[in-house]
Formats: sequence, C-alpha cells, structure tokens
Amino acid sequence: MNICVITPLYPIVGRDDIKTDTQAIHLLLKYLVGDNNIHVFNISRISPRHVMGSFFKKGENLNEQYDYTIDGINATLLRYRAFPKQKMLTQAQINKVQEKIKITLNKNGFCPDVVVVHIPSSFPGITSGLFEGIKRIAVLHRTDINIIASINKLSNMINQQYDVISSRSRSVQKKAYSLSINIDEKIAFSGIPEKFLDKS
Repeated sequence: MNICVITPLYPIVGRDDIKTDTQAIHLLLKYLVGDNNIHVFNISRISPRHVMGSFFKKGENLNEQYDYTIDGINATLLRYRAFPKQKMLTQAQINKVQEKIKITLNKNGFCPDVVVVHIPSSFPGITSGLFEGIKRIAVLHRTDINIIASINKLSNMINQQYDVISSRSRSVQKKAYSLSINIDEKIAFSGIPEKFLDKS
C-alpha cells in the first residue's frame, strides 16, 4: 500500500540547522515499512524571528525543498513563513504547498492509496482538489482540539474534507465529540486506523 502522510511534526536528518523536537509520528510510521510504501511531507513552520534573522545569513533559502530518507521512509521538508501568532496556513500558503506536493509525487511516480493528515487543523483544505478519489484520513492530536475550539466552522471543514477522522487517544476522542467532529470510535494508536493498513 502507498501511504502519503502530511504532518507539521516530523524529524529531519542531514540538516542540523533546522531544529526538530519530536519523534512521535515517525516512531509510529517506521514499523509500517516493509508491507507499505510511505512518503511523508513535513510542513514546517518558519518563525517570524527566524525569517528576520535570515536576512543576515548569506545563502539561506527559506523556500527550499529538502528531500531525505529516514528508516526506509522517504520524506520531503516543505517550509513556510509564519506570521506572528499564526495557528494554521493561509489559503495562499496551502496552494503553494499543494503544488509542491503534487510535483514531488509525480516526480517520484508515487500514487497514494490513502492520505493520512496528522494535526489537520494546521492546514485546513490541504487535501481538497489534490487527492480526489483517494481515501483521506485525518488523525487528531491535542493541538487540533485547542485550535478547533478557538476557530468557528473549523470542525465543519474537517468533517467535510475527510472520509475518516480518528484520534491518537481516548481523551482527544472525547473532546472531539464535544466539538461535533465525526470522530471514528476506534483509536489510531499506530497513527493510522488499523483497517487501512496492508496486512498481507
């Protein structure tokens, strides 16, 4: 099975100049390698402070795309410049990210069977028009609950854009119910709902 994963949290190898603070999603995905082909798109936020500092650094390209492999998983780092207190991508930023994802998938000949988006509140609409006819799965984290609770109509947007909405814990699932999210009753402990994994 070809699995495309979109997430704002993923480790980066070979780039000591970019700090990452989580291994959580990667630790879940790496055990799926073998039976499945995985391509991760790491949508990384560049803070306003870093953007300002980059003006004084020669040769730093904040718009670059960086491809790498970690534990048999192909990953692509896509960076965007964040505004102060920005919680999620703007539509213009989403359009640029979508175009880069499309080009990368076509270049690699990678046709996803399923698309899994972790922390979907960070980039609402990221799958719209890009993965038509492909199963789209959202996996909610605690961060999603905080963002969805603070932004009107975001829960409706997520309900409409995904075929399945799962969660990483019972506590997140419970809070998702209270926000009128069509959350699946089964928890995605592995990071992907079990029924979508290739068991062959």
